[in-house]
Amino acid sequence: MAELAIPLSLMMAEKAMSLFERCKVNDGSHNIHDDVEIAYKCLKKMQAYLGDSEEIDEGSLMLQNRVEEVQTLAYEIEDALDKFMAQIPHHFHSNMFSQKLHEFAHYRTERNAKLEFSTKIKNVEMKISSFSGLDSLLEPPSYSTRQRDSLIHQVLAEEEIVGFKEPRERLTKQLMEADLRLLMIFIVGPGGSGKTTVAKNVYESDSIQEFFDGLAWIDVSRPSKAEEDQTAELSHLKGKRFVVILDNVWTTNDLERITNALPKGLLGSKVIIITRNSDIASARAESSEYIHDLCSGLLWKDAWSLFCNKAFKLTAGYCPPELQEWAKKFLKKCEEDYSISRDRLIRLWSAEGFITPGKGQTMEEAGESYLNELIGRNLVRVTTREMDGRARSCRVLNLVREFIISKAGNFITVLEPYCSIHSGEKIRRLSVQNVNINLLKAKDLSHIRTLLVFGLASSPSEVEEVLKVSTYLRVLDLQGVPLKNFPDSVIGLPLLRYLNLSQTEIKSVPKSVGNLAFLQTLNLKHTHVTSLPKKIYELQDMRHLLLYSCDVTSGVAQGVEVPAGNIGALSSIQKLFLIKVKKQRKVVLKALGELISLRKLGLVDLEREHGRELCCSIQKMAELSTLDIRSTGEEEYLDLDHMNSPAGPPSYLQHLSLTGRLEKLPQWISQLHSLARIALNGSKLDADSSSLETLQDLPNLVELELVDFCTGHLLKFRAKKFKKLKALRIEKFDELDLMIIEDGAMPELKRLTLSKCRNLKLFLFGIGSIMLLEEFLLYEMPDEFISKLQIDSEEHN
Repeated sequence: MAELAIPLSLMMAEKAMSLFERCKVNDGSHNIHDDVEIAYKCLKKMQAYLGDSEEIDEGSLMLQNRVEEVQTLAYEIEDALDKFMAQIPHHFHSNMFSQKLHEFAHYRTERNAKLEFSTKIKNVEMKISSFSGLDSLLEPPSYSTRQRDSLIHQVLAEEEIVGFKEPRERLTKQLMEADLRLLMIFIVGPGGSGKTTVAKNVYESDSIQEFFDGLAWIDVSRPSKAEEDQTAELSHLKGKRFVVILDNVWTTNDLERITNALPKGLLGSKVIIITRNSDIASARAESSEYIHDLCSGLLWKDAWSLFCNKAFKLTAGYCPPELQEWAKKFLKKCEEDYSISRDRLIRLWSAEGFITPGKGQTMEEAGESYLNELIGRNLVRVTTREMDGRARSCRVLNLVREFIISKAGNFITVLEPYCSIHSGEKIRRLSVQNVNINLLKAKDLSHIRTLLVFGLASSPSEVEEVLKVSTYLRVLDLQGVPLKNFPDSVIGLPLLRYLNLSQTEIKSVPKSVGNLAFLQTLNLKHTHVTSLPKKIYELQDMRHLLLYSCDVTSGVAQGVEVPAGNIGALSSIQKLFLIKVKKQRKVVLKALGELISLRKLGLVDLEREHGRELCCSIQKMAELSTLDIRSTGEEEYLDLDHMNSPAGPPSYLQHLSLTGRLEKLPQWISQLHSLARIALNGSKLDADSSSLETLQDLPNLVELELVDFCTGHLLKFRAKKFKKLKALRIEKFDELDLMIIEDGAMPELKRLTLSKCRNLKLFLFGIGSIMLLEEFLLYEMPDEFISKLQIDSEEHN
């Protein structure tokens, strides 16, 4: 983990080399670019060394000391580079006169900064030369992760089976099913979740031992045999009805290598695959029915039973009353966790420099692939998902978190109740969790690069005091901290890349925000900010500008006004949401077309006359995946049917939300073959319009929300339409009295919501359309309608 501290310094060095490509010090010294390049090479060498050292036996005290020394040197380079970058300007001047004026005004400051940096790098370079180990690769570890995992599984196999009655019974039933082909059954879960325990319990049961003629258990994590040896080992299964357990399967190659070596058995033969990697199961399982997911862990009563059985063996699992309070506290410690949204996590990773995009990938796409890999290996758990299956929020188990912290060393410092901070520890990344940050007032906080504050325990003034001394801060997350005003000290953080002030009570953003030249993320969601200064357009590294809030009374989202100006200068912007334009609307809407890398756009307060200009700009946003457009009010029309030719709408659009009156649905919607979610609010289409026909054949639509969508007494969903729809919301159809879902319509529907349809009396549906329905939600529906549903339900039961 030690090498994780280096990537952002490498990025900063690259930026500095680019910035000073042509810059030379005027006092006769060599090019500052050379000094930065030396720092870059040193950091690369240290990164390789620290990465290799992770694979060495932790018992080597000499190695541990050497790693700490190398990491200290890496931090020295980081400090020198950050100080240097903080002292020089990063804005370019539009004309030669202002450029020369600037050089004259800042000559002495820049000269001193360059000389100081050059001296520091030379000193570090001399220290590095004394480390002989840096120039050679270290030997790989002699004790692999898989071997450790294997030992863990051996221990787990001896545990009592508690809390796994349902998966054991379902697994046993599947194993004994008559089947015409070799069936694969998957057991998925993180280390310690009980995968092997459940499989072994079923495998060794009398019913399974008697049902199958041949049985085999293979630990895939052990050194692989040659293919011919594997085939010979499994030859005894030939011609028999067999069950084979493949434990510790890590890759699809492992799985295919062994399944290819299986002999032909009798009908009813089965293979059970035990893996942490859910991607393997998703790719190879015949259906989700044959994937046993143990990620959710034990219920409380089962966890308590297991804990007591192991901790109080001498009393047959009985916990004495005087110990119950502490025993339960200890057990709860194993289940505590905290969820974080996918997008917030990826933005933090990006700001830290942890993400390296592949060819053709954005930073955000690469970050999501990183997250999916961690989820696939069950190191991170998904807490909520989008309807299209993407993780919306996630967490790590508390025990995993504590293990990570124990391995992190001085990479991160966590300030939480009952924790202790070593007196000599240099704090570089600080996470303050529900305690007062003032506990650190005696510490040296000048080295902090990341500050995350959770909870309400720290006052704004106490946070300000920390910010005043944290000059080189790059990441600042103050979500939910009780701030009334934009923190003055933030403007004095020239290297800041990530600023989250969401869910605070700040009312404005100062003009001096333009000084934060490296800022990538500015999150002002759910604040009282109503407008942005023109200086915001100077932040050319900005990727995420998140601005909306919700009206407390109406619950309606409120956008933030952006100024007339050069919005096209935000050339790196990925998300611009939710903004409104009051001055020079046509000029600004036209300039939006320059944001060709934009992935998410949200606009409010649009008028009918602006539709053509907006559509012209949207067509230029080839990468756009989310579009949210809202009119000035309930009676204002949106005129958006101007993307039909020649370019058409953005082909990768996945989420579309239109709020405002429509004369008809834009024809280009039927071209959106990637569309997964559409929300239409206040369209008020005529009753005789064929509005649903535009939507019903969209091949990847999984979520549909219709609010005050159309007039008329009948709403019909036809058979064999909306084939992939999983969630449907119907709200505020004031004239609707009959809703029909024909048999075969929406065959994958899982959630149906009806709300505020005050005249709906009859709801007819084909039984085939609700086979997979998991939720049927009713809000503010007529009593007559609810009573009729209850009667129908009783008759069916």
